[in-house]
Amino acid sequence: MTEHRPFIGAYWSARRESKGECAHRISSLFRALATDPLLSEWYATALTRRSSRKHIGASVEEIHSNLTENRRDSDGTPIAELGFGMNLWNGNDAAPATMSIKCGSFAAYVQNSIALRLPRESGDLNHMRTLLGYVVDFAEPDIAVATSLELMGESGMPWESPCWFFYCREHGAIKQSDGAPDCSSASYQ
Repeated sequence: MTEHRPFIGAYWSARRESKGECAHRISSLFRALATDPLLSEWYATALTRRSSRKHIGASVEEIHSNLTENRRDSDGTPIAELGFGMNLWNGNDAAPATMSIKCGSFAAYVQNSIALRLPRESGDLNHMRTLLGYVVDFAEPDIAVATSLELMGESGMPWESPCWFFYCREHGAIKQSDGAPDCSSASYQ
């Protein structure tokens, strides 16, 4: 698996949640991911990695204060339907990981998601299964996958790409096939 750049993605449709509820979810995820030394520290992203040194701790309060409202209206006011977001990296130049979280959106055409790009050194498939389980517990998604950027290829749609593991709400369990199963049967709507 070292030739792959692992990726875990989870996607769910409209779910209205407050900033506090999102902060609680993210805090739980941070605490679970901290079992992996490469995922135990998170920093807010900035224009350059060198300037991305604002540490974000796992406390609900600290996460709450760093969640951003999606301000997309012409007057700069928040559009509540778009929820909240947070973009992070692990601060490790030798084994970088990034995480993007969109939570609390209840807009018809804007999904909630978590995208976790992992370093090549992220371990074996059992470890990927464990990390996917943490993400599923955090997000309660409609669909989630553990795959790689290479397996996603040109489609860029994780739920339509070959993957190592996938989760569908209607199945209620994380599943694995031999090799790289096709997740397209578990398409996200």
